Amino acid sequence: MNPKSTDIFGRLDWLTKFIKRLSGRVTALESGGTALTAVAHDATLTGNGTVVSPLAVANPAPTFVQSTFTPVLQTQSNCSIIFPSLVNYIRIGNTVYVWGMLDVSVIIDPGSWAFDMETPIASNFTEQSDASGVAVYDTSCKIYAIGGSSGKVTVENNNPTATSGFYSFSYIYKII
Repeated sequence: MNPKSTDIFGRLDWLTKFIKRLSGRVTALESGGTALTAVAHDATLTGNGTVVSPLAVANPAPTFVQSTFTPVLQTQSNCSIIFPSLVNYIRIGNTVYVWGMLDVSVIIDPGSWAFDMETPIASNFTEQSDASGVAVYDTSCKIYAIGGSSGKVTVENNNPTATSGFYSFSYIYKII
């Protein structure tokens, strides 16, 4: 039987079969004129055949965004020119994954250096652990959130033997 049938008895028969398939999970069966509704703990089936899940309302599908951006960079120490490539990111829900390449030119080569980089989607970071990642070329660097910023991370290489080059990086953060 088609659940969208205009025949009330046909809909009642179809609804009864559906209820039996729920294996005792039905908590209420309501009738209002020609509208029949079965309510289970995880879904509602209306007389017109529409299934409404409270889980879909309470837990909507996560936001998914995949894109690129060119970050704004600001030097902190010992690097004069930083050329970012097109940076990739994926947002799933409130978590953002970022990766790309940077051409870092060190002033005193070799030597430690640091710079700030904006995130693709702003976040109200409160502490360094709100973002975490790494950049690698000849040495590895740490990437961490700038507390109190609206979406910036610091890329920092404390190794005195760090040299200029194309650094591959990735980091992850939560939108707060």
